[in-house]
Amino acid sequence: MKISKIRKNKGGFIPELIRVMVVLLLTSSTTVFSKPKFDKEEYKEDFEQLMTELSQAYGNLIYIVEDRKIDLSAMRENTLKDISNLTNMKDGRKLLNKFIKQFSDPHLRLVWPKEKSDLLYDFNAPEEYMDTSAFCKEVGYTTRKNPGVSFRYLEDYLSLESSDSDVFPAGVLDLGKTKVGVIRIDYFMPTYFPLLCADAVKSLNIDISKSCGDDCWSSIDFTADDLLTKILERQINELVSRDIDAILIDITNNGGGTSWVKVAERVLTPVKLNSSRVGNIIHPHQSEHFNNAITTIEEDLASPQASHEKLLLNALDKYKQASQKLTKPCDRSNLWLGKTLECELVDNSFFTTGAMQYANPGELSTLKSSGYLFSPSDHEYEEGLYAGPLYVLTNNLTASAAEEFTAILQDNNAATIIGQPTMGAGCGYTNGGIDIELKHTKAKLLVPDCVRFRKDGTNEVVGIEPDILIPWRQDKRIRDNEYLIARRVKDKLLEVIKK
Repeated sequence: MKISKIRKNKGGFIPELIRVMVVLLLTSSTTVFSKPKFDKEEYKEDFEQLMTELSQAYGNLIYIVEDRKIDLSAMRENTLKDISNLTNMKDGRKLLNKFIKQFSDPHLRLVWPKEKSDLLYDFNAPEEYMDTSAFCKEVGYTTRKNPGVSFRYLEDYLSLESSDSDVFPAGVLDLGKTKVGVIRIDYFMPTYFPLLCADAVKSLNIDISKSCGDDCWSSIDFTADDLLTKILERQINELVSRDIDAILIDITNNGGGTSWVKVAERVLTPVKLNSSRVGNIIHPHQSEHFNNAITTIEEDLASPQASHEKLLLNALDKYKQASQKLTKPCDRSNLWLGKTLECELVDNSFFTTGAMQYANPGELSTLKSSGYLFSPSDHEYEEGLYAGPLYVLTNNLTASAAEEFTAILQDNNAATIIGQPTMGAGCGYTNGGIDIELKHTKAKLLVPDCVRFRKDGTNEVVGIEPDILIPWRQDKRIRDNEYLIARRVKDKLLEVIKK
């Protein structure tokens, strides 16, 4: 199974960290390999391939060299030296993993054959969903809980009891004269809520006795996205009905998601959010996406009912120019020899939402190419459902799409960020990621192929600094208890709101 078949959205650039990992791990965990004879030359060849693939596909490679001051030449020489001393497969894997870990990039990793994952959980479905549970698991929907700050330990916190709270736990924190609505978002994606898949399958009348191809997967994902949006909107409305004075979105420990994050951002604020600029790796991987965009935009322009001609022409020009860059060869291997790059690594002419930085909900609904212009246009959502003060709670495990959520709200002055600095994972994978397998060891290389830039031009991979710092300890050895963390957040909120 190719990674490119994981999910193909109608348009837009989509980080797919969790889905890519799930599919890779499913395929690698079910593949049977005979035990090979150890040959360190094979590890040397795989290492050489690894460097070549990183040169061609790793979006943050220049940042690693220029900002983090990592000496790629020294890394190369040291690793080659260590490979010459290898005596067994186990140490060979450790060595290549060590090489990858030096980049300190959560999105960059190797997945080895037969490697098991803690990402996969059984779907214990209610009886009425049993027919679809296995089907949904096959297409990547698995149950996984990911709790944040435990406000339930506070006496002045009242949880909302409803089925919607099974997806987005919510409640009201009473601060005396002020009431704060709290919504917990575990992930910015529907994949860990199999019941959403089951509902999507039923609403789409999908025949679960047949295999699910690209179009099938995509339709399930889009429908599940829209169901997720409706749940978030209902939770917001329920909190508003309780006369809250502010909303806190808890995304601590949230490791990311999919393009649905761009919808969630806009539901929570009336601010017309201008999307971040994105740098996409100049790589043949982008060719299919660009060609599809060009074809679809040209179809819209040729339609007798053509509208938005200026927007379409501007978008068409962007995609054609980006496609043209793919035809220009660029040798980036000199970076491993300590030399400078003399050609472009990424194309930063697009935004995280596509060719346009902003569009009103429904503005592009008549266009087939709406998703290529502004990806949230693929979905139905109500912008600015909540118009009051908005706070976002983060910690050092807030990553990937959750960082996109944090950054865009902060850059547009739409929310106050409180808590701890985020992980610094930044942008992940576009359009399913690039399918890379090392020749001899058969390890799969997960390599982030995009870069998200903040309003001031900095790479999002440096992490997001909160506007208001709330210190707490969560080291594996020294960790504050759940009550103490919740109390510190409550006290800081009270202090901030009083001002």
